[in-house]
Amino acid sequence: MPALSALTAFLLRAGLLAAAAAAVLPWLFPEALVSELISPFVLLYLPFFLLAAVVAALRRWRLPWLLLAAGGVGAHGYAVGRLYRAAERPALATPQPLRICFANVLAGRRVSEPLLAWIREQDPDVAAFAEVGPHYDQALSFLNERMPYSLEHFATDTFGLAVYSRYPLEQAEVRFLIPGIPTFTALLPTPSATLRLIVAHLPPPSRRPDEHASHLRALTALVRADPAVVLLGDLNISPWSPRFRLLAQAGLRDARQGFGPAPTWSPKPLPLPLLPLDHVLVKGAIAVNAFQVGPRNRSDHRPVFASLEIGSPF
Repeated sequence: MPALSALTAFLLRAGLLAAAAAAVLPWLFPEALVSELISPFVLLYLPFFLLAAVVAALRRWRLPWLLLAAGGVGAHGYAVGRLYRAAERPALATPQPLRICFANVLAGRRVSEPLLAWIREQDPDVAAFAEVGPHYDQALSFLNERMPYSLEHFATDTFGLAVYSRYPLEQAEVRFLIPGIPTFTALLPTPSATLRLIVAHLPPPSRRPDEHASHLRALTALVRADPAVVLLGDLNISPWSPRFRLLAQAGLRDARQGFGPAPTWSPKPLPLPLLPLDHVLVKGAIAVNAFQVGPRNRSDHRPVFASLEIGSPF
């Protein structure tokens, strides 16, 4: 292996220490804001630890450096790998399919025709959108042909929401769990069971940490009140975030479980999505048959699709 310059070796070791700290801090201080901000980047940390482990082995670095790199590979490899482990399916009586799409369209961008074409291809029973402005009102009207029930809150800021459904949206509400940011909630009567549908877009914890935490706590309170729930939206947290445990404690299960990390967003200028921030979460007598991420479009987020089965528990 070609010799490394002293500066390159120093930077690699410094990066290894920083990445190790980023891996450990969320476990030691789960309530700290810094833990929330650094925890989602597992898909960035893993290849770095792999590179460091290879270099440490080939360059015969001292054992502590090799163990540190190998430990990082193991920890982050497990964090990624567990999302490929199939989720336990609940036993359902008379299950019926429910196809769901969610997309954050990015406020201020022109209507994305590739995104709308992808939505048509998925033929969903429920489709929800975040960051929709008034110019999306007409663009989304084609959904009314198959999904005649809707709830819309178009906005010029980043917190517009819209949801379209094949089934009635009963007791539909636009609720402001925190000031200025809407959350949709409705009862969705499917042929096999009635469930609570919640659509949310949480503020980013990097810029509005207290509001993000408050919104998440309010969401979990909503979830606890119903036996069967589907929560979809841009929650601005990943499955590796400490705050994600609050959702699990409320009884929610990640629809991407068994289908891998399925990332949907990356900070600029990275070309590929690295962070799974857009979610479909389920609670109760609901099974997940498929979960996938949609194509690149004008948004900085990619859409998600989930194929569910709704039933009554035995």
